Amino acid sequence: MKAIEYAEEWRASGKSQAKLGHIIIRLILETKALVESRSARSNTALVAVIKEVDQKWRSLVSMFPGELNPDGFKIILLIKIEAAKEIAHLIWPTK
Repeated sequence: MKAIEYAEEWRASGKSQAKLGHIIIRLILETKALVESRSARSNTALVAVIKEVDQKWRSLVSMFPGELNPDGFKIILLIKIEAAKEIAHLIWPTK
């Protein structure tokens, strides 16, 4: 699904927190599906997939200035997917 479609869903829900949570869950499931469909096994391949989905989240965020956290997907992913912590520095280098 494209970021604009997620944006339309969230807008149509009245920007409900429940719908936003559902969208984030779908992004995590989308990440998993991309990893599987691409047979991503190496850290490099996993990083590429996660960056792709994170960019989709950031695109969604840009449609709602000041309303969503640009790091929202990252935060949830790191909480929910323990293995993501091992490669987080490759996806989101600290400044």
